[in-house]
Amino acid sequence: MIALLALALAGPLDEKVGPDALPAWATPSGEARVEGAWWVTFGDPGLTQIMGAALASNRDLRAAFARAEASHSQVQGSASALMPRVTFDANASVAPTASRGFQFGGIPTLPGQPEPPKTYTTGQAALNASWDVDLFLRNQQTLAASRHDARAADGDRDAAVLAFATRVAEGYFDVIASRLRVGIV
Repeated sequence: MIALLALALAGPLDEKVGPDALPAWATPSGEARVEGAWWVTFGDPGLTQIMGAALASNRDLRAAFARAEASHSQVQGSASALMPRVTFDANASVAPTASRGFQFGGIPTLPGQPEPPKTYTTGQAALNASWDVDLFLRNQQTLAASRHDARAADGDRDAAVLAFATRVAEGYFDVIASRLRVGIV
């Protein structure tokens, strides 16, 4: 039994089947994209009006658009991790001189010396700059991942719009076909 199995395995190898061996219809020839308001090509103003109202009022589509927008915001946030950070802080205060603590009270000012001020002013300013060196490329990989997530969210949004618009158009044409069968139109 083992000898027969060894003989079967020792035979000539079949040719490798690659992508060229598949029929042309089995492989995608490119990206299939549906751009814009494809239902306008039917030239039916009723369909265009219903489609506009349906697309504007669908909450699922609003959620898909919001998810796509949020993912693009995430890309901006991820990109900001690669940029230098600069902050500026400033403050100023005015207070009565008596609040400074120990005063030489009771000592008269010397002749020709100005009277001490009634208030004093202090201020401070700080400029800070920092830049994180992305030594292990974590921030760059996070940015690349968020860009892919944004593209996926865009695809999900476009697919949701296409699927919903297709269902609305099918329903519209089903109503038209039913009316034609009954003889209403």
